[in-house]
Amino acid sequence: MKTSTSTPISSGRNLLLLALSFLIATGSIACSDPSIEGTGNVSFVAEPASLLFTNIDQGDFQQQTLVVRNNGGSDLTLSNIELVNTTGNSLSPVGDWDDVTVEPDGAIDLTVEYAPQDEDQHEGYITIETNDLQLASEFACNPGDGDGLACIPVETQGFAPELHVSRTQVPFQAPPDGLDENYVQLRNIGGGTLDISRIEVTDGQQDYAISFFEELDGGDMPQPRSDDRTEAPTVLEPGEGIFMRVIFTPDDEDPSYGNVRIESNDPFQSTLDIELLGNTG
Repeated sequence: MKTSTSTPISSGRNLLLLALSFLIATGSIACSDPSIEGTGNVSFVAEPASLLFTNIDQGDFQQQTLVVRNNGGSDLTLSNIELVNTTGNSLSPVGDWDDVTVEPDGAIDLTVEYAPQDEDQHEGYITIETNDLQLASEFACNPGDGDGLACIPVETQGFAPELHVSRTQVPFQAPPDGLDENYVQLRNIGGGTLDISRIEVTDGQQDYAISFFEELDGGDMPQPRSDDRTEAPTVLEPGEGIFMRVIFTPDDEDPSYGNVRIESNDPFQSTLDIELLGNTG
């Protein structure tokens, strides 16, 4: 029966092969483990993942900053950094956005300015060419393509009007054939133009009437009824207001109920009712 024998040469060859196998295995593990620095991994992260500008006045401006971080173990290259306006031109970069290399655990700031010139909603995005070919889908322009192109959305809130009334219930007290009056302030507290399509007494027309007068300097009110206008306002610009005078002229002492309805382009409340309560106290 033959038995195998080991020579010094064959034993050395086996040890060398074993050592090479170990080096190859550990090297491949190191290259695939992103926790080991210096292995060629980069990791692009943007904070926040998108920019949102809230409602501001026309002619004013607002700035927000995007922080781009490198959470990998090798240098992250950023090039051809651009801000693209998809609607209008109210979004602009602040300062120079030059090509840059971000070291591991490093970060850069990219600041965007929003200066609206109209009431429309504006949108855009920041594009950045990177050497991170495994971009997270939330940052990638083309998820799964491995092209390293990052896209960060930039959005704004359009200007919206908002009607504010000083009261939604108005009390009156008057004897038969007498008169009582009260006042409601209407104001546009939103950022867009308020278009009013209707202000009308819809219930109790026999007892109630309305008229309008402008706000007075120094808060003095009311002005004489003879100076009122009967036509309702159709437009209130942001911050603009007007007073509505409600006149109660009952025929008797019985309780009287009425209603003033206001219809507008207020997206939060397109129809608003003001309750009129005469001789109910």
